[in-house]
Amino acid sequence: MVIVTLISIFLIERLGRRKLLLPGLGIMFACTILITIGLAVRSSNQNVVYLAIASIYVFVGGFAIGPGSIPWFIVAEMFVQETRDAAILVTVLVNWISQIIVSLGYMQLLAYLKDFSFIPFTVLLAIFIALLYRYLPETNGRSPREVEEDFLKATTRGLSPVSSQNVQEVDRRHGKSSDALVLGY
Repeated sequence: MVIVTLISIFLIERLGRRKLLLPGLGIMFACTILITIGLAVRSSNQNVVYLAIASIYVFVGGFAIGPGSIPWFIVAEMFVQETRDAAILVTVLVNWISQIIVSLGYMQLLAYLKDFSFIPFTVLLAIFIALLYRYLPETNGRSPREVEEDFLKATTRGLSPVSSQNVQEVDRRHGKSSDALVLGY
């Protein structure tokens, strides 16, 4: 994982965040399918276990090149300085809660789904890939305002979680000035 993460560090600026994140998730998606196949047919063909083991290593590599490191860059680049701390706080909180849920819940999944315990992860990965493909703009070398414009184009209702208008509305409701926010671009 360390080697692949180091490789991704050199590729991040060259290829961009989106071009590393989506293939990393795609690798993880394919590997969860292969792991499930390996586990499901292992009783009839012991050699398939090697497929599952290899898929676990490739899964970790896919995680390291994409979702293991890239989201931290994306979140930091999507928000202006005034809202960046809160955005990173929410990201860290969601990350830790997700890790706790997976850590505590996997044994229950294994008990109920047995050899098919990776299917929920496969489904979630498919959803993440579709949503990120549709809505995630490239943030590499772009200002938060440019990223916001891409969000506004991508969303059907024109609402963006990083929209300066949304932040200004919240500031107005709480009696704060949004001038610093606008100047932060």
